[in-house]
Amino acid sequence: MKTVLIILVSITFALDSYSQWSDMNTPASYHLYAIEAVTDNIIFAGGYGGSLVKTTDAGSNWEIVPIGSNDWINSIHFHNENNGWLATSSGNSTTGNIYKTSNGGATWTSERNLEEYSSMSWPTEQVGYFGTWNGTIIKTIDSGQSWTVINLPTTENINDLQFIDAQIGFATSTDYYLYRTIDGGNSWEAIYQPMIRRIYFKDVINGYCITNSGEIGITVDGGLTFSFWQSTFINYKLSDIFFSSPMNGYVVGGLDCSNGSCVTKPVILRTMDGGTSWVNDENHPMIGMEKGFYQIDCTPSGTPFISGSHALVYKNVSLGLGVSSILEDQISIFPNPNNGKFSVRIARNTETIGIYSSSGQLIIEQSVNQPETQNFDLNSVESGIYFLHEKLKNGQLRRSKLIIE
Repeated sequence: MKTVLIILVSITFALDSYSQWSDMNTPASYHLYAIEAVTDNIIFAGGYGGSLVKTTDAGSNWEIVPIGSNDWINSIHFHNENNGWLATSSGNSTTGNIYKTSNGGATWTSERNLEEYSSMSWPTEQVGYFGTWNGTIIKTIDSGQSWTVINLPTTENINDLQFIDAQIGFATSTDYYLYRTIDGGNSWEAIYQPMIRRIYFKDVINGYCITNSGEIGITVDGGLTFSFWQSTFINYKLSDIFFSSPMNGYVVGGLDCSNGSCVTKPVILRTMDGGTSWVNDENHPMIGMEKGFYQIDCTPSGTPFISGSHALVYKNVSLGLGVSSILEDQISIFPNPNNGKFSVRIARNTETIGIYSSSGQLIIEQSVNQPETQNFDLNSVESGIYFLHEKLKNGQLRRSKLIIE
């Protein structure tokens, strides 16, 4: 096999670059609190005053989507390109609404206007849960034909809501409790978690949370306990957390209230090792501005979109360059862990192999001409967690964790 070895230190990998964020002006009236990436090209964002905007070309152009209301849009969910839902609040102590579309947002129908709605989660296309401002959860098991009111042991606003399946779910509230159910909401366990705001669970036991004080927590026991990673943004209100794959996640915020008055300071954090460590993106276009990030979602191919203040949407234009999908943990590395000497079994259509640090720095990249087992000797690098990226000729990227002891 003929290879070309390139050693590059402290160069950010293009697919995982933090610096190539673009901000997009939309015709929304003001802040955009929610975002939903339905496909790689179709994205909805909604927020203040009933503003709902849509793009069908991955953000190049945005159009207004009327919903017939001035309610604040707090959550958006689409099962597919046609069938979607909105959760709204009025903002004036009346009632919000649950809206439904079956034609891609062209028209919306009111399904229930009896509460103020803050969040929603759909474990199936038939079973949906909606969080409210008064500590209740509204449930449907038949796509909105009928509704059930579920009472939690709180009267506070439900901040966030996530159901792993139709029975097992989690909710957070403004009284800083994490609530957990294993029976579809019939009963709830209350777990006090100071400053907890939003959650993201990969499965019934492994999950994450973010707090109003700039912390990111990880749990391996279903939310009973969290170990916290303190970001450099103490007292920043982190607003959303999302994982595009088991290893890759994002946190956005924030609001700095450390000096007695709150100042909006937008923050983007990212992990490439499943939440073990997080890196601050210091090069996004809103650095130093009094503007904020509210919610993040990723397209099926992994491109992140963020809804923000002042009718702005943000997109990382570097992610997805030449890569149609990311396949996690499918590379044969042996032994792993290792002392820096290891072998990789290369796929038949491999184009390049790269090894990156946990912060996204490229350590070694090799071009591959023939498929065979490739041997590596990295005994000069420090012990730690690295990532091996195998780019295939069909545009896919395979990625696996590499542990050097």
